[in-house]
Amino acid sequence: CVITKYKSTYCGKTVDNVLKRLRKERRYTLLELSKRSGVHWRTLQVWERGGLGRAKLCNLKKVADALECSIDELIDGEDL
Repeated sequence: CVITKYKSTYCGKTVDNVLKRLRKERRYTLLELSKRSGVHWRTLQVWERGGLGRAKLCNLKKVADALECSIDELIDGEDL
């Protein structure tokens, strides 16, 4: 499954900033998060730069699991 035409902002927050903040809070490098999630580090880099537009939901789930958060938290930065 692919999220198409996904808005990169949610409630005034950008998803790329949330992903980067969560990754840095856990003190993971892009390479370490890549190894933990199984998502290529370049994909993560693109997402952090705002290129989440065609992100696969299954990959978002892998990253959320690796960051020990929900997809909702990954998207909006709030622990729901």
